[in-house]
Amino acid sequence: EITIQNNYFMGGRRALRLNGLTQGIVRNNTFWCPSRHPPLTWEMVEIENTNMDSITWENNTFINNGQFGWMKPWVKTGSKTDKVINGKNGKPTGTQIFKRVNKYEPDRIHLIVYNWDHLDRVTVDLDTLLAPGDTYRVVNVVDFFGDPVVEGIAENSTITLPMGRHRYEPEFGTYILFKNRD
Repeated sequence: EITIQNNYFMGGRRALRLNGLTQGIVRNNTFWCPSRHPPLTWEMVEIENTNMDSITWENNTFINNGQFGWMKPWVKTGSKTDKVINGKNGKPTGTQIFKRVNKYEPDRIHLIVYNWDHLDRVTVDLDTLLAPGDTYRVVNVVDFFGDPVVEGIAENSTITLPMGRHRYEPEFGTYILFKNRD
């Protein structure tokens, strides 16, 4: 049995491939993959050798990439709780930010930014992770030993990241925030 939930699957020929599952749960996920021209068989979810009657499939979101070949696997699920939302020009819109505290080094926070609207700067709310007075330094994982992207003393729980300095930016950026509590 497998449980796949609360994920943000982006990119590639397919966002997710299920093959040979006998039992499982797929819920509360977001799926998108790029469309290609000329049209190829690019699917958001590929399902093979899997009995869909034994898979709980619910509350997933599919971002329309403008190519409808991807619908076939979604239709197979038969889920009435899944939804399709429109993107813009075959891509998602808005900003998605994910924060992951390092289990072994809690003062090391991984930041993943999907900046679909290509903003020059993205504000990240670090809620309870960054308190006023904390010193912090943010590095881009593409240039881990280079100059920090941003650093300072926190005045509140938000920081602003400049986007566009590295290869995959401004659309996608991965960073590590190091903090010190004084």
